Amino acid sequence: TLLGQILKDPNGPTPSASTVETLNKGTQTNDESSTPFWDTYDTINQLYLELGNRPEMRNHYRGHKMSLWLNLIPQLHRPSEGDDTSMRHHHFQEEGDQYYDGSVREQSLQRPHLVHVIAPPPS
Repeated sequence: TLLGQILKDPNGPTPSASTVETLNKGTQTNDESSTPFWDTYDTINQLYLELGNRPEMRNHYRGHKMSLWLNLIPQLHRPSEGDDTSMRHHHFQEEGDQYYDGSVREQSLQRPHLVHVIAPPPS
């Protein structure tokens, strides 16, 4: 199998020719059918190659978990104009220095000021 070949010890003993022939006789398969075609990635089907005892093509790698991190959490964390969400929302409940590593900055409950910079036109 593909995984067996990858995990095999490269410094281990090599089988003799007769042993290899015997193993190949017992496991003769069509290589084209046992090795899936790994096409280029497209965002619609989201196909990926799952490596295991029998490699196979699958789609949507952990779709629900990825959707949570790529869609839901950014939407919940996005600040909106006029939103009165307290900055306390972004802080840990534990405030002691023992919960942090390194130097600890003073916590502020005020929203950071957004500075809008307009770049001058290129000359």
